[in-house]
Amino acid sequence: MTVMWRAGLKLVSVQFFQSWAQRDRAVEEREIWAAECQRAQLFYKFYADLWDSLQIDKPANLYGFGHNTVCLQSHDMYFHLHDIIMSGMTKSYIVPQAALDG
Repeated sequence: MTVMWRAGLKLVSVQFFQSWAQRDRAVEEREIWAAECQRAQLFYKFYADLWDSLQIDKPANLYGFGHNTVCLQSHDMYFHLHDIIMSGMTKSYIVPQAALDG
């Protein structure tokens, strides 16, 4: 929405400030998205390592094998989510800073 406050104020200057505000919102959204991706990466990596460390080396009975099955499935799930986050960060889903500065 473009509004002219005075007859002397040119329409171009109003559009400039609206575009500038839109650019600032895009930069802020990019920074939030990058921080969220890094947080998710650390979260999934931590839980993948945690479930991996809970496995029993030599289970003595069926409960031990069941425990290892749950640990292995949970480790695989978190490791898969970690890989998805890492591949998403390398595919340039995030707009580069240079494109926003121009």
